[in-house]
Amino acid sequence: MDTKKSTGWSWILRAVAVGAALATTSPTLAEGLPKKPGPARTAKMFDLLCLSKLPDIKAIAGLAAANKFAKLEGKALAAYRPQAPIDQLHGWRFTDFGATYTLLVTSGKPDAQFKAQMPAYANSVNYACSLILPNKFAKAAVLAALGKIVGRKHDDVWDQGRMQVHAWKATTDKFFIQAFHYAGKTRPNSSLLSASIFVKK
Repeated sequence: MDTKKSTGWSWILRAVAVGAALATTSPTLAEGLPKKPGPARTAKMFDLLCLSKLPDIKAIAGLAAANKFAKLEGKALAAYRPQAPIDQLHGWRFTDFGATYTLLVTSGKPDAQFKAQMPAYANSVNYACSLILPNKFAKAAVLAALGKIVGRKHDDVWDQGRMQVHAWKATTDKFFIQAFHYAGKTRPNSSLLSASIFVKK
């Protein structure tokens, strides 16, 4: 697993300074988004909901509550439970310009495969946030918009079942951080944006 030692991503710096960020009040989501619907607004939405909030799940939940997202519970939430063991799972659904999005957050310990690949983070906690997108926008345009937010081209791309995955990875002394763009190779497969951060204890 290749990683890059980098501080080029603004969201890495925000993660390092997360303690200061948590002191601020969660704004309404629309305040920080481009005015028109489209890939740029969707990518920025992911930035505000996930990239700029991880590893703090409470901050994400606070933003979801402030914007009156519909909280997923029971079977609706269980449908999104990953196969890997987790300690927390929360989800919300909301609409933006008539399009439906699903926001999911999890936390848990890394699995055995990750520990073998990244032994320096074997004793870490993984916090993840995903935004499931509607099939409304061109996937290539969303990928390009996310690349602009990260600040560089993706590091890797591979096929995973019916999905094509583009990934960015970076490390700091305390964090291993990843961002992903998953897109169905054929319609009508949905796509999603996902981020995870492994925080050393």
